[in-house]
Amino acid sequence: MSVQESALRLLARREHSELELKRKLIAREFPLHEIDDCLESLKRDNLLSNTRFAACFIRAQAALGKGPERIRHLLFSRGLSQETVISSLLEAEIDWHELARTVVQKKFGLVQPESLAEKVKREKFLFYRGFTEDLVRSAIDAAIES
Repeated sequence: MSVQESALRLLARREHSELELKRKLIAREFPLHEIDDCLESLKRDNLLSNTRFAACFIRAQAALGKGPERIRHLLFSRGLSQETVISSLLEAEIDWHELARTVVQKKFGLVQPESLAEKVKREKFLFYRGFTEDLVRSAIDAAIES
C-alpha cells in the first residue's frame, strides 16, 4: 500500500490534523520525504485541513461535555497553531454557558449544593472539564437559582 492510499484510508474514517496524520504514517514506516510530499498534495487538494479538523473536533468534544480550555489544550497537542485554535473556538457556534449548565446538571442533577464543600466539588468538576472561571460561576449560580 502506498503512502497516499494509507493516508486516504485514514482520512476516510475521520478528519485528522496534519500532525496526527504524519505521526500515523511515520508509524507505518513510510519514508519521511514521501510522507511530506503526500501531506502537501492532500492539503493542495483540500483533503487535509487543520481548520476543518478543528471545527469537527470542537463539536465532538463539546458534545462530550468538555469546555473551551480543555479543547484548546487538546487542539494544541494535535499540532494546531494558536491562530487556528483561537479562530476555530471563536467560530464554533457553541453556547459555552449553556453547555456548562448542562454538564453540571447532568452530573449532579437539579439539586442545589447543600454545603460549601459540595459547591466546591461541582466547581472542581467543571474546571477539570475545561470550563473557565466565569463559565463555572455562571453554571453553579444557575443551578442554585433553579
